[in-house]
Parts: sequence; C-alpha cells; structure tokens
Amino acid sequence: MRIGVGRVSPNILASNPDVLYRTVVPAVLGGLCAALMPASESLAACSPVSGLATPGITVTCTGTTTNQDSAGGFNFGYGTKTQTGITINLQATGPQPNPTVSGDAAGIAIGDGTVNIPVSGTVTSTGLGDGIDTFNGTGTLTVNNAGSIFVPNTFFAAISGADIVVLNNSGTITSGPANSGTFGVSGAIVNVTNSSSGTISGDIALFGNSIAVANAGFITGGTNGIQANDAISGSNSGIISGGIDAIQTGNLNATITLLNSGTITGGTNGFGSG
Repeated sequence: MRIGVGRVSPNILASNPDVLYRTVVPAVLGGLCAALMPASESLAACSPVSGLATPGITVTCTGTTTNQDSAGGFNFGYGTKTQTGITINLQATGPQPNPTVSGDAAGIAIGDGTVNIPVSGTVTSTGLGDGIDTFNGTGTLTVNNAGSIFVPNTFFAAISGADIVVLNNSGTITSGPANSGTFGVSGAIVNVTNSSSGTISGDIALFGNSIAVANAGFITGGTNGIQANDAISGSNSGIISGGIDAIQTGNLNATITLLNSGTITGGTNGFGSG
C-alpha cells in the first residue's frame, strides 16, 4: 500500500522525525476510520438509520431509498415497525430532486410519527405490502402528502394506521383497482383533509371505524368511496364516488353527518348506509 504524504525532503524527515508521524499516521487512521464505518451509515439514503431514530428525531430521506431496513424476514424502505415519535421528511435536493422511499413489504414501517412528502416525492411498496404502515402502533400517524403514495398489489393500503390516521393531502394516493381489496387510507380513526388537487383512490378509498373528512378534491372507490363501521362526518365540496356506494356504513346504528355542496355519486346504491 502506498500512502501519499507529499514531497517531503529527506533532510527534513531526518531532523524532524515527528513530521513523518504527523503526516503518515493521520492518513492511516483516516483510511481505517473509513473502512470501519458501517455501510448502512455511509450509504443510507434515509438518515439517521432506523436504529438511531429515537422519539423526537427527524429523519431526512434524499434520493432513492430501497429496502434499507428489514425485520422479521420482511424488507422495508425505512423503519422496522418499532420507531415512535419521529418525523420523516422526504427532501428534494439539486442533484436528487425526486426523493423516493420503497420497500417490498412497506415503503415506511414505523410505530407512529409524522411523514412529510413533497410534490416530487414518492412512497411505495414494490411487493406485498402497504405504502406507509404503523402495524401494531397505538399512537397517531400523521401524513402530509403533496406527492405520491402508491400500492400496486391487492389487499393492501397506501396508508395503513393501526390506531389514528391524520392525513393532509394535496397529492395522489392510489391503491389498486375495483374488487382488489385495497384501501387508499385505513385506520381505526381516520381524519382526512383532501384539498382541491388531492386524489385518494382504492377499492375502498377511505376505511375505518370512525371517519371525519373535509374533501374538496376527489375520493374514488372501485367498490366504496368512504366506508366506516360507526360514524362518518365532515364536509364535501369535491367529488366522492364509488362503484357500489359512495358512502357506506357497516353498522345499522352508525351515523352519517356530512355537509355536501359537491358531488356524491354511487354505482348501484349511490349514497348508501348499512
């Protein structure tokens, strides 16, 4: 191995032996440090790595992140299902203007936290999994999406929250065609603000026990637009549509309180309940 130390006069080295020490040793140590640096830390597109993502930490994802993490034999774009109280920012940079986080089993897999996606950003699952998933978390998943969240396969959700989902959407959220068993957004309690440029679609676009929605954009279900077990409330100045029901409840005692100044269209049952 040749270590470059510049052109140093032999006379200087002879009369000042510490010059060699000061010149060569840092170069050797620098090389060793680079060799010993964990590959995940040096190559990660999302930083810090998930093992360092403690509550209160902000994670920044630039460029393309694919299957950076794994847990239980499943690959995730970022997270191992256990991270809580974190904020994940997909960030566009000059050389990497289109940040993307994708994984076979989920694009982002955390316990709870906040995910911010810019206009040029994308979160997706590339295999059998959800786009963003909190799995067995008991906290709140907040998603601020101006970009794209996409799930190509059946029986999965673009956004899946085990407990509470808060969505502010001005981008595109897409999951599968009609009769595919997919969900645009799924959670126990779902609160959605969908702006005029926002699109949410799936076999069932919004699904939960209780759903509150302020829609000025498009909510489109191949089967049902909005489906809740217990309650649906809010307002619509956009378009809500479903191949069967635009709005449906799964409980005969459920309530629908929706102020409508837009368009609500269904297939066979239209504005349905029950």
